[in-house]
Formats: sequence, structure tokens, C-alpha cells
Amino acid sequence: MINNILIITGPTCSGKNIMLNYLVEKYGYHSFITTTSRPMRPNEKDGLEYHFVTEEDFLNKIKESKFVEYISYKVVSKDGINSLWYYGTEKQYFKEDTKQVLILDPIGASKLKDLFSSSLVTIVFLDSNEIIRKQRNISRGDYEELKFINRNIRDIERMKNSNIFAFSKEVSYTFVNDFENKKDFYLAIDNFMKKNSK
Repeated sequence: MINNILIITGPTCSGKNIMLNYLVEKYGYHSFITTTSRPMRPNEKDGLEYHFVTEEDFLNKIKESKFVEYISYKVVSKDGINSLWYYGTEKQYFKEDTKQVLILDPIGASKLKDLFSSSLVTIVFLDSNEIIRKQRNISRGDYEELKFINRNIRDIERMKNSNIFAFSKEVSYTFVNDFENKKDFYLAIDNFMKKNSK
């Protein structure tokens, strides 16, 4: 059965955000908002897309053990300036009596399941063929071969670091998204929810 905290994990371009948004719109889930130290973009609002904090504040939260998990990315701006952006999942925003959905990598998913009771957490591994995922990335209009390869390498490394054999035992459901359009994907999600909801 699907529990109150639903975690979606899987490789890049497997449809994680599409599934999350659909669960929010149709099934009343609340999208969990993560915390980041990256600069806020002009069209963003604090507390809507992310909880925006300074790098100093983020590092203090790490020292105070405020995160279930966190990750940092090296970023190079168009001007060639190197930066380090942090993203993390804060413990304080979880509500056990509210249906929440979020996207995490396997390491974060495992940590969250350790933090809460297994009766509260459901992990869905969303998988998809690499060729199909590459095509999806191209159709977005922002495809870069090297960037896609690097994201795949990062995904593989994160899976290795999480001990994939142990993690596979923690996954509640594996969901394959090789659908060519969103409508078929939505129907599959509907069937999945109907079959597995309480």
C-alpha cells in the first residue's frame, strides 16, 4: 500500500517531475519543497519552488543536523565563475499526517526511510530505457550530449554509493515509464494508484 510520504527516485529524464506534478494535481499530494543555496531566479518565489537560503545558512543547517540528506553541485557560470550550490531535504517540513510526495536520489530515499517508520514511507523507483530518456531530453530543447552523459554518470555513481542491492530491498514499487506521451503515462499512474492505494 502507498503511505503518506511517497518518494520518487530514478535516473534522469525518467519522468519523476511529471509523476510528482500529476500526484499533486489529481491525488491531493503536497509537493515537498527542498532547500537550496543557489540564487533565486527572477520568476521564482521563496517557499514555492524552493526554500532559498545563503550558503552560510545552509552550512550551519548541516552542522546542526537539520537535513535528512543534502547534495552539492559544482556550477560554472557563463562568465566562467565556479560556484557550489547546495540542495537539501529538511526534517522540519515533514508532516506525518499529510500526504507528501518528493523526489530524492537513492541515498536520500534510504535516509528518509530510516528516519521515519516504514509504515509512513513508500519508495517508487521510476525506470526508463536510456535511449527513450535521451530522446526526452532532446525534445525539451536544451539537450547537450556532455551534460546528459554527466547526469547519467552521476546517477550511476549515486546508485553505487547507495549500495544498490540493499536499496532494491527498500523499494516498494518499480514503475517503468517507456511511454511515448504523457496521456499514456497518466493512465498508467492512475492504474498504479488504484491498485496500490489504501
